[in-house]
Order: sequence, then structure tokens, then C-alpha cells
Amino acid sequence: MYQFAVPLDSPRHDAFTRLTALATSRAGRLSLLQKLKPRDQTRQERVQALQRYLAEAQQSLQVVKRNLQLAAGARSRDSGTEKRGQPLWRKAM
Repeated sequence: MYQFAVPLDSPRHDAFTRLTALATSRAGRLSLLQKLKPRDQTRQERVQALQRYLAEAQQSLQVVKRNLQLAAGARSRDSGTEKRGQPLWRKAM
């Protein structure tokens, strides 16, 4: 819920309070849905929106894979072996 916290002295606080009060009832939620629902999209607009969503998802996936590879590389470097393949014994301090 911290994501929706609005400072008390903010001019948006009153609007946020009214919005949350309106959303507590079914009739209020229906009213909000009618006012805030996205406009009707053509088939082409929906396809373009889905293509953008897919492209963003693929970019996110590439970033995650790259981070996993970097993490795996760091783990393999710190795996406890020296260059000659001999185990590296850590010293306790």
C-alpha cells in the first residue's frame, strides 16, 4: 500500500482520497470503470499494442538472461579453484 501513499499537504491528496472512497462501493467502481476504461481500439491498434508489449517483454528477458550469465560467471570465478585446478583453501581470520 505504500505505493499509493500521497503526502497530506499535496494538492492531489484530496483527489486521491475521493477516488479511494469512490472505489469502496460497487457502484463507485462501475462508475470509475465507465469513466476510465480505455477507448475502443481497432484491430490494428490492438495488434500494435501487443507487439510493443512483446518487444518490451523480450528486452526484459534479455536483461534477465544477461544478469544470470554475469552472476554465473562471477560464481564460477569465485568457485574455490585456482588456475591450476587445485582447490583454494580459504583462511579463517
